Amino acid sequence: MSGHSALETRPETAQPSAPTPEFSCDAQSDKQVLVRKARAAKKNGLSPYRLELLPRVPAFHRRARRRKQLSEGQLVYYGPMPVYYGIGEVKRVVENYVAVDFRGTGQFGVHEDVFEQQYLIPIPSATMNLL
Repeated sequence: MSGHSALETRPETAQPSAPTPEFSCDAQSDKQVLVRKARAAKKNGLSPYRLELLPRVPAFHRRARRRKQLSEGQLVYYGPMPVYYGIGEVKRVVENYVAVDFRGTGQFGVHEDVFEQQYLIPIPSATMNLL
């Protein structure tokens, strides 16, 4: 035994800390706070839109089965459970399939997905201003 405890640090073996930029403490702490808040909002299923105002329409419902003329740029939502995917923009329509960009607006944080038309409901213009 050399007379030093295992928890003591010797000055000759201590490593100098790496220099940190002046702004790193404040910028990192602000960024960490924002990241924590975003994660908490996503974890709680919060969305910047009031998705609860959109009516749920199951895929087997008559309204969902009706032929829709979906076009690129149109805003739609996932009928069976609007809060899951959020509000999306139609990117492409190929036969019965529709590619939609949700941009992570829903509870699942999905950005892009492909659906059959019966699962997508156009957002009514009367509801658009309320969201």
